[in-house]
Amino acid sequence: MDLREFVSETIKQITDGVMDAQKYGAEKEAKVAPNQQLTNVQFDVAVTTTEGTKDKAGAGILVAGLFGAGKQGQSESGSQSISRIKFSIAVQMPGKPVIIQSGLDI
Repeated sequence: MDLREFVSETIKQITDGVMDAQKYGAEKEAKVAPNQQLTNVQFDVAVTTTEGTKDKAGAGILVAGLFGAGKQGQSESGSQSISRIKFSIAVQMPGKPVIIQSGLDI
């Protein structure tokens, strides 16, 4: 799985999970993320890059160890590099809009 797909699917599944929890919470008279709060989704990912003569075209940066993705980009003669990257992405969770007045959340 390439890094782009991993990040995209992770955020989609988090969003879907929050929405499912909101529906369940409404049935139980509980509130889950009621104010569209901004949340940082933090990633700490090992990625692989492979250079060689028989690489899969367009493989790019792959997330190491997921669904055999590391093996997908290997070549018969070449070198593989594993790196670790950390980053976060701000995601506004589903919910009711937040009204901001004079810099204060209401």
